[in-house]
Amino acid sequence: MLSICNQLSSKEGQQEKRRDICGLHGGSAALFMARLQVIQQQTICCLVPSDDLLETLAGDIRLFTDIPVLTYPAFEIAPYTQLAPDPTTVATRLSTLYFLQERSSPCIVLTSVEAVMRRILPQQILSRSCELVMAGEDTDRDALVASLIDAGYQSCELVRQPGDLAVRGGIIDLFPPASGLSGGPAGQGPLRLDFFGDTVESIRVFDPQSQRSEEELEEAVLLPASDILFPAPSAVEKWRQDLYVAIEELSPDHTPDHADSDQFRQVMQQLRDRIRFPGIEFLLPLMYQDPGPQTLFDYLPAACPCILYDPVTIKRKTALVRDRIAANYEEAASEGGQGLALPPKTLFVEQEELERCLGKRLRSISVCILIQMLCKRRLSSKSVIIPCSGRR
Repeated sequence: MLSICNQLSSKEGQQEKRRDICGLHGGSAALFMARLQVIQQQTICCLVPSDDLLETLAGDIRLFTDIPVLTYPAFEIAPYTQLAPDPTTVATRLSTLYFLQERSSPCIVLTSVEAVMRRILPQQILSRSCELVMAGEDTDRDALVASLIDAGYQSCELVRQPGDLAVRGGIIDLFPPASGLSGGPAGQGPLRLDFFGDTVESIRVFDPQSQRSEEELEEAVLLPASDILFPAPSAVEKWRQDLYVAIEELSPDHTPDHADSDQFRQVMQQLRDRIRFPGIEFLLPLMYQDPGPQTLFDYLPAACPCILYDPVTIKRKTALVRDRIAANYEEAASEGGQGLALPPKTLFVEQEELERCLGKRLRSISVCILIQMLCKRRLSSKSVIIPCSGRR
């Protein structure tokens, strides 16, 4: 295995557009990726067929390496449905994006087909939406609370899950996505900011179950709790005026003359009032017009290799996801839909673009070596003899 990693890391190996490594599965695939990262000393991205494999594979890789192993999962909601994604999933995605953008240290990123196909907020929007707070420094408390609400935090009585925000006098409790200050996205948790006037007296991590303060921090980066971020108050009026223009450009079927349904008017009113609602994630292109939406590949280092874990299944899964996107879009764009559905190409990476983004990054791990060998032999009209130890 070490010799394979060395070959891939050589000048000749890196120049090849694609290398297939067959016969690795489970722990051996995890060991291969850990060793490849050690030899190449750079970030590695691994694309798996579905989210079911992410945590299992991440756990296996962590057994063989001390570098951060990040996951970037899909939202787990069907395209064009009026449902809100799980806050923990949103936080995990934002943590990974922030780590890739702000940290120069290498890591291993695991993502799924459905996750990598979705367009996301631009890098510069994420960067300027983060708040740095430091113990002992002055911070406008009211302005901080307002900015957190703009960043997608939801007011509540007790902070239990990512995206929650509770304000009690001079204490602000919130559960931000982990910023990775301690080395990786995992391991932060909800924070308690204790103010005296406009001075941050202390920053502590606390237990969301017992609500008791634990570790004390000198500083914390407060990431947004949503990737749907409305424009700054100073730019809201122009953004409101540009909404219809953007809708006409992105989705010609939804012109002002067509916008007579109550659902369409309700959605537009909520957007103008900067109100989040279930399903707003599928209107992401309206939030980011200049700069426009990006993809996970824009956050990855330029030289980052991409490993396809079981490419045969990935190809099949990609086709299924695209079929579901097309079917759900047709339903959402019909009279019985939500009244505002943007074309799939504005929300999801098309196949040609996906293949172009992969480009020279591509490596592949096949977990079905026997099946592949049999298929090749069959195509070449050769016989195959399989010796077995018994009738089974």
